[in-house]
Amino acid sequence: MIAGLSKAVTLYLAPLLSLTAVLLSFFAFFAPALLLQDRVALLSITPSTTLTNNTSNLDVDGPTVHIGALGSCSRSQNQKPLNCTVASLSPIYDLSALPSNVPTSLLTAPAATSPGFIAVSLGFSCLFVAIFTLISFRSKLGPRMGAMFDKPFINRAVAWVGLLGFMIGLTAFLVLRMWFGKAVDDFNSGIVALGGQAPQIVASIENGFTMVWVAYAFLAVPAEDRSFNHYTENVSTTSKEGPRRLRFEHKMTLSTGLAGSQTTTDSVQSTIDFQAVIRIICWLAPLNTSLSDQRARASSQSSRCSSFHALVIVKALVSAALEELSYFPTFIPVGISTSPDTQSFNIDVLSDVWSMLIHTTPSDTSVEILSGSSSSLSVSPAAVSASGSSTIVFTLGESAPAVNASGKWKLWPASEIDYTSGCKSVFSLLAQQANWPAQGHWQRIVTLSSAFHGGLKNAAQWVNSSDLRASITLAMDFWFSNDFTNIACLNSGGLAACPCGTPGFWNRNWFSNIIGIPQLVIQSCLLLNSTLTSSQLGNCTNISGRAYATFDRSIHGVDAYGRVHNEVVIQQAVKGDGIRPDGSFGQHAGIIYNGNYGKDYANDVFAFEIEAAGTQFGAGTNSQIAFSTLIDGNQWMIYRNIETGVLHWDFSVLGRFISFPVADNQATASIKINITELQVLGEEWGSDTLTDAFNNLSKNSSNANVGSLNGNRVFYDNDYIVQRGLGYVSTLRMYSTRTRNTECTNSQNPFGFHLSDGTLYTYMTGSEYEDIAAAWDFNLIPGTTVDYNASPLRCAQTGFTGLEAFVGGVSTGNAGVGAMRYTNPLTRALRWQKTWFFLESGAQHVMVGNLSSTTSALVFSVLDQRKHTSNIYVDGLTVSSGNFTNVCTLWHGSVGYMFPAGIGSSSISGTGVSLTVDVGLRTGNWSALGISKQPPPTVDLFAAWIVHTDLNNPVSYTAFPAMNYTDFMTQVNATGIVEIQNNGNISAILDSASATVMAVFWSADGGSIIIPTLSEGDALINIAASKGLLVILEENTWTLTVSDPTQSVANANIVLQLSSGQAPAGWGQDRTVTVPISLPTSRSAGGSASIPINC
Repeated sequence: MIAGLSKAVTLYLAPLLSLTAVLLSFFAFFAPALLLQDRVALLSITPSTTLTNNTSNLDVDGPTVHIGALGSCSRSQNQKPLNCTVASLSPIYDLSALPSNVPTSLLTAPAATSPGFIAVSLGFSCLFVAIFTLISFRSKLGPRMGAMFDKPFINRAVAWVGLLGFMIGLTAFLVLRMWFGKAVDDFNSGIVALGGQAPQIVASIENGFTMVWVAYAFLAVPAEDRSFNHYTENVSTTSKEGPRRLRFEHKMTLSTGLAGSQTTTDSVQSTIDFQAVIRIICWLAPLNTSLSDQRARASSQSSRCSSFHALVIVKALVSAALEELSYFPTFIPVGISTSPDTQSFNIDVLSDVWSMLIHTTPSDTSVEILSGSSSSLSVSPAAVSASGSSTIVFTLGESAPAVNASGKWKLWPASEIDYTSGCKSVFSLLAQQANWPAQGHWQRIVTLSSAFHGGLKNAAQWVNSSDLRASITLAMDFWFSNDFTNIACLNSGGLAACPCGTPGFWNRNWFSNIIGIPQLVIQSCLLLNSTLTSSQLGNCTNISGRAYATFDRSIHGVDAYGRVHNEVVIQQAVKGDGIRPDGSFGQHAGIIYNGNYGKDYANDVFAFEIEAAGTQFGAGTNSQIAFSTLIDGNQWMIYRNIETGVLHWDFSVLGRFISFPVADNQATASIKINITELQVLGEEWGSDTLTDAFNNLSKNSSNANVGSLNGNRVFYDNDYIVQRGLGYVSTLRMYSTRTRNTECTNSQNPFGFHLSDGTLYTYMTGSEYEDIAAAWDFNLIPGTTVDYNASPLRCAQTGFTGLEAFVGGVSTGNAGVGAMRYTNPLTRALRWQKTWFFLESGAQHVMVGNLSSTTSALVFSVLDQRKHTSNIYVDGLTVSSGNFTNVCTLWHGSVGYMFPAGIGSSSISGTGVSLTVDVGLRTGNWSALGISKQPPPTVDLFAAWIVHTDLNNPVSYTAFPAMNYTDFMTQVNATGIVEIQNNGNISAILDSASATVMAVFWSADGGSIIIPTLSEGDALINIAASKGLLVILEENTWTLTVSDPTQSVANANIVLQLSSGQAPAGWGQDRTVTVPISLPTSRSAGGSASIPINC
């Protein structure tokens, strides 16, 4: 039965999908001029209510233009019929339906020759489908015809025809895609430039391209073709070197890749074979994974060249263009699923298929490092030390070593280190690019060298051991003998200068070649020092030179400190990499990265400056100030897990490294800084900042707020705010036109698109979010407001610069305000304004307003998604998962939430909110987040979110962190928080307990509010701002603290005016006071300015 099913699938499926591919190509080619005129196009200009008029909810009546490969169709109004141009291989595109003030520059002349090339491609494809179908069914054609189509010459000829059709057509469509892509950008930029008087239309790449990408993907399918077995071979070779073994199996007797690979013993063998395009690629350019040219030749017809490579090649050619497209309306190709909410093309279907099929297993080449005589050395991996050391730890013991078949003992089994290097082809990566596993070879050498040198704990018996030194020699020389010699492989691996297949140990990620390996080699060679042979010394010098001499070979080593100090300065450029004026650390052009690149940077400075302190090479004043600024900022971003006693970085400053569990000993494992070095360097420099940071971080706290560092701090250069109070640490991550949300690099963090959408983490024990990212729902990031599942989460569409400039914070040092205006940068479908008021009491009041969405997706404001640690109370009742209406209070895990009645009220009486609570076990997959090999975790998670049932109604709530349930229920009726205003113009509250007014003036022209009185009989106070500002007024001291979140305003005015009635306490004689504000600029733009009011 299995064989019969396999035969049916492989016999009929391939021709059917090939025919489908041709039909899809025809539809895309002839639309819109001849077919599907209002359904399929390469480019469309259609009405839009979101591009130029944010508040419009009215339909725009035309115009609409659809452009295809052969011509165009258009209508001037929605109800008018389509008028299409005459189809031609040199088409003229009719844009007369568009208004005269529409920018049409590049839309009038797409690449004129592309349709002709596409026609040639379709001709080849039709010929290929016809002959390929005959080949597939040759057994049914009779002896004579069947024999003809069984000939290798016919097979190869068809392969060439298919390949030419594939390449010519795909190239032509890619040219069109790039042309129209540029046209879309220019058109939409022109619309924006025209402003409010512009037509409400938008240009977009359309679904004709999608049909083409799917068509070409369908060409890469398994086919039944027994004739190809003539060219298969079974090769089993054993190297004369003994331990290096290769085995290649080319003839496949599998049922089908669709149902899982299974061998069959049926009398009629079913084979998964190559479609014609793949055959020609396999025969002309064999793909192999061997480690040397000799073994590559032996494997030239290996099973590596399989049907899996079909989608590898298709992916390499089209996935970049495919993944750019996020919305394909109306026409959905057969076999591709759609979203019921948006009826959009689900690109993740193909992405998932590709990611499943392109993973190939490395060859089973075995690498063993052999020794000749020792009988007393054993090296085996051990757990990484609890100290968080980045060095792999080994146990050196007295036990007898393992013996292999030749009677010689080996240093470590080949299976313990993956030496896969470089790339197999430009389309198929082999070596893991981040955290290259082959580096483990040198990490072990460093440990062994430390034992030989002396100073490695519990390894005194190996100091100056000749046996150990001989083993180290073998390990070093093995790498040196396989080191790459093409210098271009340093940073051009896989490109023309260092093509795939270049011999040697190298990685396509430049970091491993220029920093990772040289760093380990330098450590090992310095430890071995005088015992190095001349050959080893030469290799040590050569590899270490890649880290420094690569960039400037004429500078002597003593210049290194000059280079260091030139780097340890404040970086003032927007999106600058390095130490920012506010104490944050930027990397990769706009991402806050104190917890990874920043801590590596700090460790390097410690290593240099502790050695150089007190000498002529020590840091000068500017570098000391810059580094102290970084350390001062760092301590605000660190919390303590009281369950493990380990210090950690806030998730929001780890970037893509949240994709690692603690066990992987990456940036999530600990702060990975030896805080004793803070003390040492602080003493050397006489720095109170470094010394205070050491004292704070070295304390054993009873909660996450290590060092009891209390207050509020705004990191205005990277749109990040921290509030630390009694028993908790809260962090807020936003992004703007000046910053980026996150990144997906080296396959890490593919689902992180929402990680900076106003993300709010609250740490109390420090274990709330530890090791849960793999089990997270990445559409429910804590603190965010999201149109659930409306943005595709995939690597290519993870990192974005924000679309809004109005993002920032203001801080008095004790209290603060964060404000974020948001437009989804991927879909532009969701918009909102959100304010976070961090009160001195510890309460956090949040306002969500001016909310709009153009999709049918549900919109949620997420309260939290963390470990489930306690009972859950909704309005005083213990609950589990469920949907709740008219909710006034929620409490879980020492955090309570109150949903107030609305403007002018501080009570919880009212209609409440619609709330969803989701709690229970959730299993995740670390490998789906990146490159971790840790097993799938199962986590008991708690998640809760507000459901925005009416987007026109603003929503607010107050959170009380680090508060038990009894205290929370007492607190909710006496918060003292009065909402003054919450709409698209102003968000404002009065904190009666501290006599503090906090306001966000969203409009560029400012606005005004009236402050409620604190005492009966007092006059009301009207506060008017001349610009869009964040304002805090402390009535106890009559102090104004102001900031400009757009970082573009230098001067503004605040006017305070009393109504009739008694002047408040502390107010002077004047009933009206105008306060001129000089806002921070240049390196401090976005910072807070405090001004006493002389009233």
